[in-house]
Amino acid sequence: MLALAACTGGGAPARDDVAPMWAAEIDRILADSPSDLEKRALADGKISDGEMSEARNAFKSCIEDLPYGFDVEILPDGGFDIGPLDKFYDSFSSEEEGRAAYQALVDDCETGTTGALGMLHAAMRDNPQGKTSVQLIRECFDEHDVKDGAGLTDDAFKDLLESPDYTPSTAWAQSCFIDPESDVLMEEPMEPLQQDTE
Repeated sequence: MLALAACTGGGAPARDDVAPMWAAEIDRILADSPSDLEKRALADGKISDGEMSEARNAFKSCIEDLPYGFDVEILPDGGFDIGPLDKFYDSFSSEEEGRAAYQALVDDCETGTTGALGMLHAAMRDNPQGKTSVQLIRECFDEHDVKDGAGLTDDAFKDLLESPDYTPSTAWAQSCFIDPESDVLMEEPMEPLQQDTE
């Protein structure tokens, strides 16, 4: 239907090669009072590295334009180093109050710049086919010969993974649960499976 809308001149971006999960997320962002930057970045149903760089620079400018003397360094991984913060924190009665005020400033500058685009850019890059966490775990199980849930339907397999009673049968079963896309055996404590948003 998305492809049909694009062909009929309804104004929707051409998304023939965009996974339905990401197309739905793009539609959600565009329906929620997006900034001009977000509209431009999502116009073709994708987020290029250049568009993401523009969003990061817009966030940097927003923070540095605040009257607190902040400097922002954009890190190689796309994160930010913001400072100095000591004088800002010292202006509050407690460190907790200062941290809350700082986070509010960051959240405000992320809105319309990196907030929605950053997460979506990384997700589309790392999972271009828009597979759910359950699908990724099942593929990881198959790759490492894990028998947990073998033969179950997708819905039953999802129920198994989300059950508090589920205990992975092997080290690779646990590793797939922690990070199904890792090629290295993971041995961290297992967190509950996050349900995929529709």
